Amino acid sequence: MKRTRIGRDGREDERAVTELVGFVLVFGTVVLAVALVSVVGVQSLDLHDQHQSAREVDRALIGLAGDFDDIARYEGVHERTHQLPVRGGRIETGESGPRVDLAVEHGDRIETESWQLGSLVYEDGSTAVAYEGGGVFRLSNMGERTPVVEPRLACTDGIALVSLVTIAEDGGSYRSDGPIPITATETGASYRKTFSDVRSLEVAVDTDGTDAHGWEGAFDEEWVRTSEGWACSGSNDDPIDRLSVHVVELDVEYAAAA
Repeated sequence: MKRTRIGRDGREDERAVTELVGFVLVFGTVVLAVALVSVVGVQSLDLHDQHQSAREVDRALIGLAGDFDDIARYEGVHERTHQLPVRGGRIETGESGPRVDLAVEHGDRIETESWQLGSLVYEDGSTAVAYEGGGVFRLSNMGERTPVVEPRLACTDGIALVSLVTIAEDGGSYRSDGPIPITATETGASYRKTFSDVRSLEVAVDTDGTDAHGWEGAFDEEWVRTSEGWACSGSNDDPIDRLSVHVVELDVEYAAAA
């Protein structure tokens, strides 16, 4: 039998220990790398899925807003049906939404109106998007609004427009794994009026203590921020030649697709 002689300094033992330590370090590094790749990869996929879901919900409400806005734009259109691709999400129309106050100074009087807008909210997982006032807003868990499509509010060249959509509250909620036909019908509570020689127009948005900053983008640079809301006047303090106010109330019904 051949025997291995070991030197006094234990060099062969040291070499064996070194090789073992090296193997353990390399193996541990490989295992750690695989674990990190797995964790980061899963998180990246989850983040991608969340972003994709948010984009799909945005597109769904943008399409709905385009169809329903026809009712506010055209007096001859009183009903629209939109196929909303819910796909496991939930829609509801039970929220009161913001309140919009309008003050129009014309002639020798000031005319005021107020509307509770209501909202149609589409929730899919952690994503919530609201159709509100004719605009589309992404909602956070803290109630913050990020505009996706802004309501139609214009103040330019002596012409002003306030075009809003209100949703009749019914407390309804629906969940489905497929598209839902949603029908919006104009009720008799709509308000359409045209003013001329308007000395001033002021619009205030009250979101009941939650975030109203999402509405700020609807008021362009021609509007002037006031303590109460946003004001519009003609060029060089001249009267507004024409102000059109279209506030359309919609009754919303939905049912499972056939």
